[in-house]
Amino acid sequence: MELCLPRVGHRLVVGETIVCRGFDLSATGSQNTCPPESLSTAFAKVLRRERLAKGLSQEALAHQAGLHRTYVGLIERGLRNPTIDVGNKLARALRTTLSEMIRESERRL
Repeated sequence: MELCLPRVGHRLVVGETIVCRGFDLSATGSQNTCPPESLSTAFAKVLRRERLAKGLSQEALAHQAGLHRTYVGLIERGLRNPTIDVGNKLARALRTTLSEMIRESERRL
């Protein structure tokens, strides 16, 4: 059974099967813990948190960073991984540094 999870890190229980971040945990016997978060997933969460803290919409952030509005949404949902250059554009638009965003992402691991 294939499931599309609405948010990164979302846990969904389907009958006896537990799906967490797209992983079926029932086969591993792990009923309460999710697999470790990846750096790209952590970066997506930091990006969203920073954007919301600045009161920006995805469209406004994309405009300030010179990116397409849907691309920011794809990054925030963990469906795309930004290049270093794109990460830097996003950080500058958020008035922070890419290194600080990566540092915060690493803290989340």
